Amino acid sequence: GPSGAGTGNVGIGFTTPTANLHILNTGSGDSLRVDDAANDLSPFVVTSAGNVGVANSSPSFTLDIVGTGRFSSDTTINGTATINGAFTLGDNGDTGSIDTSDWDISTTGAMTGIGAITADGLLTLSLANQAISLTGTNPALTSSGANPLTFFPGSGNVGIGTSDVGWALVVLGPSGA
Repeated sequence: GPSGAGTGNVGIGFTTPTANLHILNTGSGDSLRVDDAANDLSPFVVTSAGNVGVANSSPSFTLDIVGTGRFSSDTTINGTATINGAFTLGDNGDTGSIDTSDWDISTTGAMTGIGAITADGLLTLSLANQAISLTGTNPALTSSGANPLTFFPGSGNVGIGTSDVGWALVVLGPSGA
């Protein structure tokens, strides 16, 4: 019978398996391979190197999936995530966040649909021959703190030292040279 008979465990390459199915690969071929009925080379594979391929018969990474995937719970990445294509954060009802001390967004196209960007430090926009476009109902470009600056492009009004701007230019602050 199979090794491990009497224990309920099955061993392949083991005489005393310690799991329900325990496989020892002593060669260089795949440790486990599951093909579908079509035998179309889109198996589930565990290589001798320990790489797992899903719909990928030659995985190059620890987990190498060809096709779509889904995580329905939290996912943690403790390294660099490289996305070579489009991606979506949230479902138009969630609030997404990027929580890091230093990040960069580079694009050659338009960035649309951003409701707000909050920065605890310096927010720098590098625009070569471009402009910041504010659209919508009563758009404003504002800063807060001890010396706020407010610009309302619809009216052209500017406030320095105040966000209460009722005139073309309102300056509020200490006098002096």
